Amino acid sequence: MGRIPNDVAFNTVLMMCFVFFVAYFFIFRLFVLERQAWRNPQVVSEKTMRISPTGVFVRHSLGEVTLHWPLIVDVIDDRDCFYLFMERNNAFVVPKRAFASPNEARAFYDETRLFWQSAKNIASPNQAADPATWPPAPRAADSQERD
Repeated sequence: MGRIPNDVAFNTVLMMCFVFFVAYFFIFRLFVLERQAWRNPQVVSEKTMRISPTGVFVRHSLGEVTLHWPLIVDVIDDRDCFYLFMERNNAFVVPKRAFASPNEARAFYDETRLFWQSAKNIASPNQAADPATWPPAPRAADSQERD
């Protein structure tokens, strides 16, 4: 009378395995991945950023990265930082404390938005955000004028 039917015991063990699986991958793995990210010099190293009408140039301890404006999908300003998003969850973070003054930080943000918006207006709506397509190819009229 005190025996648990086999299917109930099996379901209980199966449910416990599922809970362990969820706990492992959504808690432990995230903790490990976050810890590994903070050890990655590309994530936490000091960087020097330069902007120009053609794009964003970032130099860090491992080398240099060049991103043309069509690869930037959004430029956001919040209380402490500026964010230059390449994807929904991938961005360069520029702390405002990196600037000598709030006015210098504001000037950087305004110029960044200006370059980004200008590049968005130049790029055709059908143009993919691909470094191979930037800068846009000369129009036929432009190439005839040079000949």
